[in-house]
Amino acid sequence: MRLYHFSNSDFNVLKPDFFGNNSFTKNDALFPCKRFFCYDTATPKENCFNFANFRYSIKIKDKYIYNLDRDVLGLKEKFSFDINRILNFLTKRYHGVEYTTSFKTYALFRPYRYFTKEALTCGIKWQ
Repeated sequence: MRLYHFSNSDFNVLKPDFFGNNSFTKNDALFPCKRFFCYDTATPKENCFNFANFRYSIKIKDKYIYNLDRDVLGLKEKFSFDINRILNFLTKRYHGVEYTTSFKTYALFRPYRYFTKEALTCGIKWQ
C-alpha cells in the first residue's frame, strides 16, 4: 500500500526519532512510543497540513500494519484500552498501526525511506 506523510521538514528518511519536534506532534510526544503519522490519501486530512512544504509517500506491505479497528488479537480488551500498553506490544511485532478517528490514520514505529518526495511552494495549499 502507499501511504503519505506531510511535513515542513526536508527528510532523507522518515524516522520516528523526529516525533515531537514540530507543533503538530508536541502534545503527542508525551506518549512513550515514538512514531510518525501517515495517511492513505495524497491530500491532507488534517487542516494543519494544508500548507505543508513536503508530501512524502512510502510503500509498505499490509502485513506489517496492525489494524486496530478490526483488532483481531483483541488488544483493546486485553490491555483495557490502555493505548501505551497496546503500542508497546505492537512496536515489537509490527511496523505500524492503522486506526480510525474521523479519518484513517497510520502511526509507523520504524524508519522508512520515502518512495516519492514532492516540494510545494511555501504558502500554496495542496491540491
